[in-house]
Amino acid sequence: MPPIPSTTTAACFKVNPRFLQSPDFASNDFSSIRVAVESANNPSSQDAINRLVQDWTLRNSKERDIWDVHMHQVQQAQDCATDEARFQTEKEKETE
Repeated sequence: MPPIPSTTTAACFKVNPRFLQSPDFASNDFSSIRVAVESANNPSSQDAINRLVQDWTLRNSKERDIWDVHMHQVQQAQDCATDEARFQTEKEKETE
């Protein structure tokens, strides 16, 4: 299994990457990047679209890994805070 990426960028995510869908790289909105890929590598238009989708999917997969690690760390921190609060409450009851 590859190493888990750093979680420092997870805080930058506003949305869980699992909810994102690949853009429509065949649309006119992406014509300039599609042409650039075609020019650099001489693939067909469909090959360029497939490459863009593949690259987006790979990046999204990495972002999901970062998100998952970050959310696990958040959950652990919340669990620790809950345990600490419970401990303090019990400690206060003992001193009463």
